[in-house]
Amino acid sequence: MKKIMKIALFSVIILQVGISMKVDAEDFNNKVALLKWIESADPIKDAQDALEINDHRLMAVYGFVLTIPGVQPDKYIQFKEFYGVKPIKGTSDHLANDEHVRLNKLAIAYSLEYNKIILNSVVQ
Repeated sequence: MKKIMKIALFSVIILQVGISMKVDAEDFNNKVALLKWIESADPIKDAQDALEINDHRLMAVYGFVLTIPGVQPDKYIQFKEFYGVKPIKGTSDHLANDEHVRLNKLAIAYSLEYNKIILNSVVQ
């Protein structure tokens, strides 16, 4: 009886790990898909379009914490409250694969350029 219980418990653990791995894979694929737009995005045009409608929110990326590229970390809360932020969905510090790493880097570079334009316009 003990042997059957051990086998049953082991089977449940293996099943749970398999389900968890499948969910992680789906989540990673979703994050990569959410970031595909960044490949053809134009931060200069997008920032100019935002300024035309008086949208001064800054781009932000997800990681261990939400970060605003181009803004000093000690100013994140102040800038977030004053300007607002638009987090880029799919960015993360838990990266799925090389493609996710590549897209995440593009998102950071995009945000840096976008935020520079927005901040330069409000300082003038």
